[in-house]
Amino acid sequence: MNRKNQMYGRSGGRKTEEVCHDEMKVYPVVNVNVNCGNQPCPEDACDCTESSFRAIAGHNQPIINGGQVFYPVVEYDLNDEYDAETSKFIPKEDGIYSFTASLAFVPPRNVTPVNYSADIAIRVNGDYILAGQSYQGQEFFFTHVKVTTVTGIIRLNAGDEVDVQFFIAPSSLNGFIDPRPWATHFEAARFPFTIDPTINAPKIPSSAKTSTKPPFQT
Repeated sequence: MNRKNQMYGRSGGRKTEEVCHDEMKVYPVVNVNVNCGNQPCPEDACDCTESSFRAIAGHNQPIINGGQVFYPVVEYDLNDEYDAETSKFIPKEDGIYSFTASLAFVPPRNVTPVNYSADIAIRVNGDYILAGQSYQGQEFFFTHVKVTTVTGIIRLNAGDEVDVQFFIAPSSLNGFIDPRPWATHFEAARFPFTIDPTINAPKIPSSAKTSTKPPFQT
């Protein structure tokens, strides 16, 4: 035996509840129909624009005293926000974004092995926001490719320019970036947050603010 009850919710749509009795068990079935008065609900009733991209190097890239890293091969770009020519991500909307940038550094073969550090950083409008560092001992100079990664979450405004920088210490150590996609890549995605991230945000001391000076350098 079935029983149907009709009621109206906050949306104005009709809610039909069907209760099915099967011996001693009760199975509630709920069907919700939502309407926008006499008009169909617009497709843009909610902002569901997706934002994410991933790019790789595609070819060897020489490193001379550090500089910008280029990822010209785009694997996907959901909202047309990544510029492959400049290797910069420029968001179309304000939001909270998750970033990862990585690369594989190969030192030259015609030099004396030395200990070195590889630094990678993500900049926003020329300011260093996130940075990562890895160290390579001279005993592994010729046998290991050094993969360096930085990842983090950044609040961006529409039109901000995000790029990746790379530095080697000692700075005289040149080499090249290996393009293997599992090691050298740059990607981001926007979180679907709807709250204002500035609410109750703690004050950042002046000593911790962003800088145009490369990280890890004194």
